[in-house]
Amino acid sequence: MEFLILGLLGMALATGKQAKTQKQPQKAIKKQIIDRGDCWNCLYRGLEYLSDDKTRAVFKNLMSYVADFNRIFDKNMQIFETTRAPQRQLRLIKSGNSQANINFAPHVQGRAVDFAELKNGVWVWDNRDLKALNDFLYKNFPQWELLRTGRDFKHFVDWPHYEIKRSIWEKWQ
Repeated sequence: MEFLILGLLGMALATGKQAKTQKQPQKAIKKQIIDRGDCWNCLYRGLEYLSDDKTRAVFKNLMSYVADFNRIFDKNMQIFETTRAPQRQLRLIKSGNSQANINFAPHVQGRAVDFAELKNGVWVWDNRDLKALNDFLYKNFPQWELLRTGRDFKHFVDWPHYEIKRSIWEKWQ
């Protein structure tokens, strides 16, 4: 009985604290996911999953510039996702985290890479850091004309996203 009363008091206190807490304005949008290794179905992180040798070569080169960014700015940006299965693309569309048609989605076609920072086993998307990475790559990456980034999307800004432009990729096929 004593435990029941203590439990009810604890719930009442917790509810009261939640009601009094005001939302603090966010300085930067930050999304976090604990890294569970390979337990997410249909998510691939390796460059080997990309569609062709030319695409892999461009992103391998891009990774050397990401390594420079990490060293200069003391970050740990890594590939979060390369190729994804159609089922995952459908889930992302339904959740509002993607707007790419499943038949033309660059990740489904194997021509895109998403980045995030891995901090203490947790994937973190901080828009300020991702924008800084994008700015760094824009200034330094010599093959920039081959890429389209998520910052350029009309209705959906996707800072961590880089893809081979469709017009270029189709010529490679």
